[in-house]
Amino acid sequence: MASPTCRRNTRALAVFWSLMVGCGVLTAVCVHLAGRELDRPWAGFSFNAFGHVMQAHHTGLVFFDTILAVEGQPVQRHAGTAAAIYEVLRHTPVGTPLTYRARRGATELDVVVPVQQTTWRRLTMEFGMPLLVALGQLGMGALVFLLRPHTPRRWRFLSFCVVWFGLFVTIYDFQSTHVFTHVFLFCWYLTSATLLHLAFVFPDERPLVRQHPHVQWLFYLPSLGLWGGERLANLFFHDVYAPYHLGMHVAQVHTVYWGVTLLVLVASLMHTAVRASSAVARRRAGTVCVGFAAGFLLPVGSESVALL
Repeated sequence: MASPTCRRNTRALAVFWSLMVGCGVLTAVCVHLAGRELDRPWAGFSFNAFGHVMQAHHTGLVFFDTILAVEGQPVQRHAGTAAAIYEVLRHTPVGTPLTYRARRGATELDVVVPVQQTTWRRLTMEFGMPLLVALGQLGMGALVFLLRPHTPRRWRFLSFCVVWFGLFVTIYDFQSTHVFTHVFLFCWYLTSATLLHLAFVFPDERPLVRQHPHVQWLFYLPSLGLWGGERLANLFFHDVYAPYHLGMHVAQVHTVYWGVTLLVLVASLMHTAVRASSAVARRRAGTVCVGFAAGFLLPVGSESVALL
C-alpha cells in the first residue's frame, strides 16, 4: 500500500502536469492566432477589445486613447468595438489613410493613419519577445517545482510563474486578436496578488504567515475585488461604465497597487538579504532581489507611468 506522502506526491504531479498541458495548449493557440495575422491589414497601432490604444507606434495617438469612430462610422459597442474597427480595416486597401476619432480624457481629436500590413518584424517584436519571456517564466516555475519536490513553497512560486506566464503569452492577443481578453485581464489583476504573496513567503515565511497560515488567502482579495468589480460594472452597468471611464479608473487604481506590491516584495527581499541569520539565505535573497529589481521595476514602472 502506498504511503500518504507518496499519494500526495502523485496527486501533486498529476495536477502539475495537467497545468503544464493547459499552458502548452494556450501557447499553441496563441501562436496560431498570431501567425494568422501575418500579411493581414492592421491599423498601424494596437488596440484592445474595448477600443483603447495599447501601442501607438508614432501615429499621433497615445496609450489608452479610446477609438470612437473610423471614417465617421461609430465603433464603440458594448462587446464589439474591436470587431467593428477590424470590419473597416478588412475592406480598406493597405496604404489608404483612415481618419480615427479618438477620446483622450475629456478631449476628442481626429488622427489620420494609413492602413498597414502585419509583417514578421511586428510579430517578432510584439508577440515573439513576450512569448520568450512567458516560456522563461513557466520554465523557471516548473524547474523549481520539480527540483524541490518537498518544499511547501513550491506551489506558491509555481503559481507566481504561471500567472506571469499567462500575462505575457496573451499580451499580443489582448491588443490584436482579442480571443483571450478576459484571461489576460484576470492574470494582470492577479499579478499584484502573487507579488504580495511572494513577499510574505519567499525565500522564508514571515512570522505572520507562520502563526496564521490562512491569512495568505487575504492577499488575493484586493486584486480579485478590483477585477470582479470592473467586470461586473462592465456587464451590468455599461451605460455608466463607458461614459464615466470606470474601466480606466479601476485600471489606474490597480496600477498603483501593482507598483506598491512590487516595492513590498523588493523591500522584503532586501530585508532578508541584510537580516537573515544564514549566509546562504542572505546571498540567495540578495540575488533574487537584484533579479526582481532589474526585471520588474523598469517595465512595471514604465507601464504605470503610461497608464497614470
